[in-house]
Amino acid sequence: MSRLIKYQPELHKDQEKTKVIQVRTWTNSVSNAEDLVDSSAYEERQRIIEHAEQEAKAIITNAERQKHHMLQEIDRERLAIEDEKKSVLEKAYEDGFQKGVRDGKESGFLEYESLIDLAKRVTDDSKTAFTEYVEKAEETILELAVAVAERILHSSLDEDKDKFIPLVQHALKEAREYKEVQIHVHPANYEQLLAEKAGLDAIFPNGIKCFIYPDAQLAEYSCVIESENGKIDATISTQLVELRGKLKQLLLEGEAE
Repeated sequence: MSRLIKYQPELHKDQEKTKVIQVRTWTNSVSNAEDLVDSSAYEERQRIIEHAEQEAKAIITNAERQKHHMLQEIDRERLAIEDEKKSVLEKAYEDGFQKGVRDGKESGFLEYESLIDLAKRVTDDSKTAFTEYVEKAEETILELAVAVAERILHSSLDEDKDKFIPLVQHALKEAREYKEVQIHVHPANYEQLLAEKAGLDAIFPNGIKCFIYPDAQLAEYSCVIESENGKIDATISTQLVELRGKLKQLLLEGEAE
């Protein structure tokens, strides 16, 4: 009986050692899971943005072709005006020469100058109007490209709502050091995000509190993360602002060429 009593503490110590090993293994698994979540979230976000950017670039390329076509039309009109100017000059000179009188020559010369001035004004007005049109058209093209990109992003999320979760997870990685994190999303995305609460909590170290709130003022698929250090805006509109800047630069590079 005394041997049995002495043996029990040793068995208890072995159990304690086994528990410590299990805890360490679980910690490593969580760390690996966090890395996989961050990697997949980043790749998914980049894939969606790149798809939208490709569509937008296609629109800009087509618009550039149309702009060059319009420039060619302006050049043709300018050449036509130059030809007309030459014809008027020849006619005015011939008329003045045939009259052989001073007033006839002066009249022909004045008529010629008047037509030349008119031709210049038409050419200048055409250039001004075209420049204004191109500037407005470029802005319209840019907005159209961003609108198309937005449609692609929303369509991608509508077709597979699970793609919204990686976008949120990627944004949360920037808030890992905060003591308390509040996630605000549109009510339509609230239940979906709440169902993934355990996965979101795994992103943070122990002791970090993470809360999810529905916010009707946000657009669908919008996500704003708040903490004591400020806000992180992970909404689609913010991504579109970045895309708009890239497309604007693309237009400027096209003009420089």
